[in-house]
Formats: sequence, structure tokens, C-alpha cells
Amino acid sequence: MYSYAPQLFIFNGMLQALIGLDDYRDNTGDPRGTTLFRAGHGNAIAILPLADTGSWSRYSVGGQLSTPEYHALLTDMAASLCKRQGNPVYCTTASKFAAYAGVLATTRR
Repeated sequence: MYSYAPQLFIFNGMLQALIGLDDYRDNTGDPRGTTLFRAGHGNAIAILPLADTGSWSRYSVGGQLSTPEYHALLTDMAASLCKRQGNPVYCTTASKFAAYAGVLATTRR
């Protein structure tokens, strides 16, 4: 994501790239878009579970917890990919992250 930190793997960046590739292939029919999407999708479903701490999300692999804003963004992106692909990894992640945020919202009242 950042040229100064090539080892930093940021979850929302990965999912946003996939959403962009999915839109690109839908809008253009370019087979390269499909090839790139499939490669990224395979990586995403293997790596996305690493974002889940069991009670919140991480911003990056092995990194800090997401801010509430990044958690919401990651939740929305996983939900979008769930709707687009129907893959259980995206769907489960989106549901769990939404539930975690609901618990946080309840505890702040």
C-alpha cells in the first residue's frame, strides 16, 4: 500500500482493490480484470480472517486494532464483496464485524 512500507499489508486497501477490479471487469469485460480479480480474491479469502481478533478488526496483518471508522469501512467492504461474490469468508467477516461494532455501540451508551 505504501512504498516506504512494502511489508505492511492493509486489509481495507486489499478489499478496495478487489472491489475496483470487480467494477472494472463488469464495466469493460476485459479478461485481464477477471484474471486479476480471481488472483486477488484467492488471496483475500485466505488473508481476511487474519483481520479478526475475535472482538474487533485489525488495520493490517499483525498490526494495530482498527479505529471505529476503519472498522466500519472494512465491514462495509466485506459486505459488498459478500453481496458480489457470496463467498462465506466475506459474509461471515462482515456479519462478525457488524456484531462487534454493535457491541461497542451498546457499551458506549
